[in-house]
Amino acid sequence: MIAPEEKSDDERKPRSSRRRRGSHRHRPRSGEAAARFASIAKIHTQVLGSIAKLGARDPKTLRQRKRLADEFMELRLSPRMFDALILNLRTPSRRFASSRRRS
Repeated sequence: MIAPEEKSDDERKPRSSRRRRGSHRHRPRSGEAAARFASIAKIHTQVLGSIAKLGARDPKTLRQRKRLADEFMELRLSPRMFDALILNLRTPSRRFASSRRRS
């Protein structure tokens, strides 16, 4: 008679309770994501103000734009989320640009 093989811990647990190891590492916590988006919004506002005051090619403006780009690089977004984010950032920019043209 052949002895049955012992089941590993993963095989003993029901499928619903199994978790992929490490899958939670790449998901930002909601508080962390909110803080990151608030930081991006703040830097974006600073960049727009710097462009209006100093111009787009000023070294201070370029440093702020680099900081903004670095913040974006830290995000891991799906394409749909990225499109929504860009739309939300463009809308105030367009309003700002159109109000500057009227002046």
